Amino acid sequence: MLTLNLACDVLPNRQVTIQLPLTVQPGHHEMVIVLDKAIDQHAHTQTNISRVMQLAGGVSAFSAVDGVAYQNQVRAEWN
Repeated sequence: MLTLNLACDVLPNRQVTIQLPLTVQPGHHEMVIVLDKAIDQHAHTQTNISRVMQLAGGVSAFSAVDGVAYQNQVRAEWN
């Protein structure tokens, strides 16, 4: 399975053309298209990571947890 995250312009006739990477072999494939709401190209400056970081500190139950210590504990469980 291949996941592509593409930005595109929808033409007035509602058509979109995409060029698939060379890793996609010719033949029958199934595609799922998910449309996000239209955005203003000039106003849209946030990347996905900046949207995720807006959630940092949002769960009060985790405020007392040392993230690095937790990661080390979880990793130690695999040894």
